[in-house]
Amino acid sequence: MKKRQINSFLVIMVSIAVAVFVTQILESLGHFAFSRDLIEEISAFEDPDEMKEAYVSMVEKMSFPAKLSVLISWFLGAMSGGFISSLMSSTNKVFHAKMIGYIYLFFTILTLLNIPHPWWMWLSVFLIIPASFIGSSFIPAKAKDSEEPEIIEP
Repeated sequence: MKKRQINSFLVIMVSIAVAVFVTQILESLGHFAFSRDLIEEISAFEDPDEMKEAYVSMVEKMSFPAKLSVLISWFLGAMSGGFISSLMSSTNKVFHAKMIGYIYLFFTILTLLNIPHPWWMWLSVFLIIPASFIGSSFIPAKAKDSEEPEIIEP
């Protein structure tokens, strides 16, 4: 039983790490493409309070395509986490995808609480859980071998 729990924990941790990595790469590309000048303004600050205020003003100044690229990066990050969890786990693929979705949703809501975003970004954040399920569905279930009898344990 311990081995299964450790395996499940490792699957979730690696999947979250991959999801965050993919999200950061895609967000960086989106910021580079749409709001490079705003990022340069933020990097000038060293005080955390000033930096937070700069982030708030950056979100207000960002164009719609820049904000949309952030949403797409969240969605694709959750999908990649669900995909990796399904790829790594031998059982409970849906459970792992659900856990990835919930953990990723928690971190995204923390981000939204720290840096104010428009209301439509708040509403769209609930697409994260379905995105993790979509990512996990890219790995098909293993077909059972018809020659091997199924063993049912009591």
